[in-house]
Amino acid sequence: MKTEDPSVRAIFASSAPALGGVSCYSSFLFPLPSFFYGIARVFDLGAQLDSYNVSITPDQADSIALSADWLAASADVREATIDSLTEYVKGYLESDEGKTALREGLHKLHGHLDTMLIAR
Repeated sequence: MKTEDPSVRAIFASSAPALGGVSCYSSFLFPLPSFFYGIARVFDLGAQLDSYNVSITPDQADSIALSADWLAASADVREATIDSLTEYVKGYLESDEGKTALREGLHKLHGHLDTMLIAR
């Protein structure tokens, strides 16, 4: 059984969630330029500033790419799940049944808080 390469975790831990439309799961392949880097590239006629993140072995590169694919897929599933649950809860709370359940829950919570304050 293979152990996870610590460099894989470091790459994704240091990535921002989304960088101007560039996925953090694919941005490890190249350095993200800054404003000053862009200005310096105008004067870089010998292409000395071109650099790419490299892997030690092809297996490590494949491992990083596969991890990135799975992380991106799980992020998409997580976002879709949160969106659909949010819509479901909004719809439920707007229904009469949801309003009644919320009112009863708040009433019970208020009763528990009163009991705790009186017990002090």
